[in-house]
Amino acid sequence: MIDVQVSIIIVNYNTTALTLQCIKSIRKMVLGIRYEIIVVDNHSSEGAVALLASRKDITFIRNGENLGFGRGNNKGAECAKGKYFFFVNSDTYFVNDAATILHTFMEEKGNERVGCCGGMLLTSDGKKQASYGNFPSVFGVLSEIGLYRLYRKRFTDRLSIAVKDGAVHVKEVDYITGADFFVRSAVFRQVGGFDPDFFLYFEETELAWRIRHAGFMSMWVPAARIVHLEGGSTTDTSGKWPLQKIRFFTQSRYLYFRKTTGRWALLAVKMLLSFQALMRWIYRRERYYFDVFRIIVTS
Repeated sequence: MIDVQVSIIIVNYNTTALTLQCIKSIRKMVLGIRYEIIVVDNHSSEGAVALLASRKDITFIRNGENLGFGRGNNKGAECAKGKYFFFVNSDTYFVNDAATILHTFMEEKGNERVGCCGGMLLTSDGKKQASYGNFPSVFGVLSEIGLYRLYRKRFTDRLSIAVKDGAVHVKEVDYITGADFFVRSAVFRQVGGFDPDFFLYFEETELAWRIRHAGFMSMWVPAARIVHLEGGSTTDTSGKWPLQKIRFFTQSRYLYFRKTTGRWALLAVKMLLSFQALMRWIYRRERYYFDVFRIIVTS
């Protein structure tokens, strides 16, 4: 049996066309390593998912319910054979051999304490996307409501939970965006994988937090490049986040603070976000913003 160097794991939920596009790009671009592709379907309702189930060149796992992003990826990791796991979103596609670039980086002498890494995420027209971020903090949330204008560079470098970076140099970061999360399988298993309490959002941030506390680093390797069609499974054309997306995001944000910094930090964050949402509703006077305020207060 040929040893697998990298297990590429994709969670699919009603995004079969995007997942097929992702697989096609992997087959075209990833040429320098031995890899396997594992697709985990979170109980999609679309009939097209049969196209994935029928493929012989992937491992297909069909869940009996929608387990969410983290638990879905954990299912894929359970059967993965690679020394490294490469978790990629279904709404991504490779524009270079990102998997080999990240694998080569992790194998370099001196990088033994790098637990995970990721590449540069781009929009379909080549613009930079948020590829990494800083661990959430109370001061970061306080800054979000307007204070960041007083220290924009510090906010971006040290406090923002999502960072777009046009640099070309490798650097240590707090966490790698979950759209292209490349991790040592031994480290992933050591820290327990994705926390199943997170359904969607912040699961990669909390995992990176545990990786950091286990003594490993997260690194950004911008030479690896992947297009991310962000929101492929939660599309909206209004220019506003769908309320369900806001609910998932808010619940996971609160859960992150509760698990990593404690209930007093969570209380402070909830008060700050509630105040921000209330002011936005008073200023806008639209039902949508009242609904956002209600979600933030009641989550």
